[in-house]
Amino acid sequence: MRAFGIFAVLMLAGCAASDTTPMPPLAGVRCPAAGTAVTYSSGSTGWYQGEDPADPGVCLYTSPRGERQRYLGVLFQVPRLEERQTRVGLAPLFPLAVGKEATWRGALRPQTPGTWSAERGIPTNYRARVVEMRNVNIGSETRRAYAVEVSMHNLPVNSRQSYTVLIDERTGVDLGSTGAEDVGGIARVAPYHVVRMGAP
Repeated sequence: MRAFGIFAVLMLAGCAASDTTPMPPLAGVRCPAAGTAVTYSSGSTGWYQGEDPADPGVCLYTSPRGERQRYLGVLFQVPRLEERQTRVGLAPLFPLAVGKEATWRGALRPQTPGTWSAERGIPTNYRARVVEMRNVNIGSETRRAYAVEVSMHNLPVNSRQSYTVLIDERTGVDLGSTGAEDVGGIARVAPYHVVRMGAP
């Protein structure tokens, strides 16, 4: 999942600001069932832990390194600098269906300190849209997946990135990503894909 690079740039967003107001829930998300194991093309295996019962729309995941992680609809790791904007912005995308689209303004935390403060981050426009259904081969099985295209435009440095995440229609598992096309360059994002899934 994210440990393999597709969200390396997104994780630059870091922790959410110190706002203590409860975060809005994200309705309509299908989180993978607790105990679902996924093995990646690298040979490493991670495990889903279902949905956070106290925070609807947040899917729990244990990385191959044993790190407990949290994701909004298996798309964005949290906590993050612009988490509130991301939750509100993503809402129109769920439940997933071809043609749905979400746009919002957020702020990425820069990779190195300097021009932008860690508190403000880099102003960034986001768009996520379900472009089509695709057939994805996992071993000998063919699964139907939503192709969710995510794009980011980092405004001050005019860096644009886009990638497509494949989300299993039946289970909500992140089956892989095409990797990112990067114009202007803040970070490169590598592709990854699932080669085996184990039911809970």
